[in-house]
Amino acid sequence: MSVIKLNVVSENNQNCTSYESIFDTYNMAGIQTNQNGATTPTLTEAGDTQNVFTLWNLSSESGKIFENQIVYWTLTNVATVRTVRIYSNATRTNLVAEGTATIADGANATIWLRERNESGIIGSVLATIAGGGIVDDTDVANTITITNVTADNDLELAGNTEFVYREPNERIVKYTVTETVAQILALADGYEVFTGEAVGIIDFATTGAITANTYAVDRADGAGELTIPAGAVIMNAWYNVNTTFKSATDAATIAIGVETDDAAGILAAAAISTNVFDAGVHATLVDFATVADYTTAATAERRIIYTLAAAEDLTAGRLHLHIAYAVMV
Repeated sequence: MSVIKLNVVSENNQNCTSYESIFDTYNMAGIQTNQNGATTPTLTEAGDTQNVFTLWNLSSESGKIFENQIVYWTLTNVATVRTVRIYSNATRTNLVAEGTATIADGANATIWLRERNESGIIGSVLATIAGGGIVDDTDVANTITITNVTADNDLELAGNTEFVYREPNERIVKYTVTETVAQILALADGYEVFTGEAVGIIDFATTGAITANTYAVDRADGAGELTIPAGAVIMNAWYNVNTTFKSATDAATIAIGVETDDAAGILAAAAISTNVFDAGVHATLVDFATVADYTTAATAERRIIYTLAAAEDLTAGRLHLHIAYAVMV
């Protein structure tokens, strides 16, 4: 399948906290510049005596917000759970949007406002909580005046590009993403992705234990050295130490990676005295979480290697290394 990774900022006309997602390009349709990315209306807020809020944003379906409209906000707190509500009337009986976020004292976060009572109004606000905490703020002076509204502000969405996508369950979802149309087309051009897994063994007694040397990791099945194919990028790796590693004073260091292309890309050089080579399961640099930590694409079939720095020879130690990779061709 042809897949790409994109940064999503809205789903079905609702802005959301940005997250990475994988898309099958065959299920993407209508890729175009975001048609709902008009300039935000001017929002003039009043009543925030605790200086909690900045970066207000409100948008709506056609006709739901209008020039010189005034809406009314409240802030309530239950411990560190902060709730913002937006009302269309001064008596605050008509709730039109609401959002909640857990924000510790001394921290800040965006509170995403979802429509209520079929108002069509959505938005967000950055809340910065004082180190000593804040109190509820629900007085009638809390207002937002909306100006510079045009028809182009209808359903304003974050992101550079929009498209519709057919989910595996056949549900159709509209997304906007941070990447431009050109970036998406470049990412999708000519890439087929195949995944693979490999398991290897590092054993001081058989694969090598002398300082200032690099050794190949053995395949766990005993069929030679552990390798990955050309074009492979390691996305996840972890290892289980069966026998704790030792050297004379535990000053020996071990790095694990891909020969030639990324010699310490799986695990940067670490001294065994830091306990990362004690018995048990351990994480590595690559854990599916951060794309920047994936290993460099192998330019040819490569061995998985480990390197002992010029410190001390190993005197004990054995581990199983598990890796997952993708090949992009």
